[in-house]
Amino acid sequence: MCRELGQLKEAEELQTKAVELRKDQFGEDHAYTLDNMARLASFFYDQRDWKKAEALQVKILNLRKGVLGEEHADTLQSIQNLAMTYSKQGQWDKSINLQMQLVEKSKAVLGKEHSATLRYISKLAFEYGEKGYWEEAQELHIQVIETKRMTIGQGHLDTLASMESLAFTLSRQGKHDQAEKISREVLTLSEDVLRRGAQARDDSWALLNLGNWAELLSRQGKYTEAESIHREALARSEMVFGRKTKYTLPSMHNLAGCLRRQGKYAEAERLSQENLALRIDIMGKEHRRTLLAMNNLGSVLHSQGKLAEAEKVYHETLALRKKTLGTTHEDTLISMNDLSLVFRDQGKYDKAEQTAQEGLEIREKTFGKNHVFLLPVKNNLAKIYIDQGKYVEAETMLQETIRRKTELSGENHPETLFMKSNLADALSGQGKWAEAEHMHQAILATRQTKLGEEHPDTLKSTVKLAGAQSGQGKHGDALQLYEHACKIYQETLGLEHPDTQTCLKDCAESRRRVNEEASTHEGRGNVLQPGNSDGAAKDCAGALGELSI
Repeated sequence: MCRELGQLKEAEELQTKAVELRKDQFGEDHAYTLDNMARLASFFYDQRDWKKAEALQVKILNLRKGVLGEEHADTLQSIQNLAMTYSKQGQWDKSINLQMQLVEKSKAVLGKEHSATLRYISKLAFEYGEKGYWEEAQELHIQVIETKRMTIGQGHLDTLASMESLAFTLSRQGKHDQAEKISREVLTLSEDVLRRGAQARDDSWALLNLGNWAELLSRQGKYTEAESIHREALARSEMVFGRKTKYTLPSMHNLAGCLRRQGKYAEAERLSQENLALRIDIMGKEHRRTLLAMNNLGSVLHSQGKLAEAEKVYHETLALRKKTLGTTHEDTLISMNDLSLVFRDQGKYDKAEQTAQEGLEIREKTFGKNHVFLLPVKNNLAKIYIDQGKYVEAETMLQETIRRKTELSGENHPETLFMKSNLADALSGQGKWAEAEHMHQAILATRQTKLGEEHPDTLKSTVKLAGAQSGQGKHGDALQLYEHACKIYQETLGLEHPDTQTCLKDCAESRRRVNEEASTHEGRGNVLQPGNSDGAAKDCAGALGELSI
């Protein structure tokens, strides 16, 4: 009950007391004691207290090996639990090694078709994905799906879950058409389950698949389609569970996020406010999920430039997370990072740098200097350096951060590409335009292949490449890129989205420079010839005219 209410310290005290009572009553290596220890470790895991979870899980595993043997089901589950804790800390090699051992043991003890074996294989596939080994992950997901189709059937919920995992894996490889096809199939099969007269769990499952499909479309930048599906999911959830229930809150949260990404901030803010109010009412203000909703509201305010309001929300979230979760908790550190970002966007660079540096130091002391959790805050700190004109410091930090991220996740991982894009910005700031252009070209090519032409990240790369070309005086090349990006921005995000407006202004400035160059070269004529980029250039000017009305 304490856990459900978000009273985490009280819940931990009760769990710890239960373990001690079991030890006194039965001894440390008794099955009852080990079960209670496992529940306490699960509590630490759910609260993202990875170090405590890991220490206790190692102890449980060793005790179960001694008492139950290497091949007992509880021992196998302990291996799985420890592997997942390693994964959550970014120790993917350790996790994969344990998972591979686990799969082989489970096959030998339980059989290749046992549900536990299939679950372990699915977890191993997930770990491969975390390392960027998408093809290996895809192969394992297909293996699991084929086995489940033979044993429990195509329409079983567990089969559908594996199909959804395969769709996600395909999407991360840039195989969006295949991913969307599978996701649609999952949705159709889920609807069949409902039509056969299913229970509440099936209602929840169909809604979950609907939300997953929408998120898949969002990852492709298909926000209009995603929004429509998120609205359907919310409407269905209200019909099944009611609006003011914890079961409807995820659909509300997802729709708000989709609206924010499209720049539809008014509705996104309204939904985020409602979501937060409902969570406070249902779960209490200090519940971890309530604080997540509070942080999301801060993000909506931040995105629309309401920086003072966002700062206030981030401050409150950070204070409550420190109180309920502690200074070293992952959620608390995320709040510190978000707060530093809003400081940066207000030009409060000293506060931004101080907050980011404090968060970095806590992460180093808690997880070690080479831990994956340090990389996001280092990336953020480098961006702060760039905004301050400290380009050399930013370049040095990003070079090391990119090297480490590439080792962990590969050179084409989305987060690696974000870091590379920031490095290119640091190079541009030093006037190293050719190097920056080369980096932006490589990033753009990768994003075009993996995400598609219309994805927001691809468009940002297009605009940044145009900026690097413009910095070298290649205004004609830059103009073509700006026009291409502006056209897609208007089609996908709409004329009033901030990214569209920024692109249009850059496009107009690029066109002005091209015309200036043309006017200084007699006999060459205006480079903006009808049938070339003149129509698109007029679109830039016309769109800006609409914005000024």
